Amino acid sequence: RGTRRDRYGRLALGDIIVSVDGEEVKISDDLFKLLDEKSVGDTVTLSILRDGKKRKVRVRLQEI
Repeated sequence: RGTRRDRYGRLALGDIIVSVDGEEVKISDDLFKLLDEKSVGDTVTLSILRDGKKRKVRVRLQEI
């Protein structure tokens, strides 16, 4: 879930990625480094924080 604005116009943070395939993400550079090692079409498992709860989701990487 992406960052968005609520009905009052306030910023509502989206998901926070905490790991990719078990590799910890502390800063955005960590995320970019891990994704640079992957290819379009690969499936990765993300650990995310959503609404204060940790979840795991599998996503297929696509070119934008």
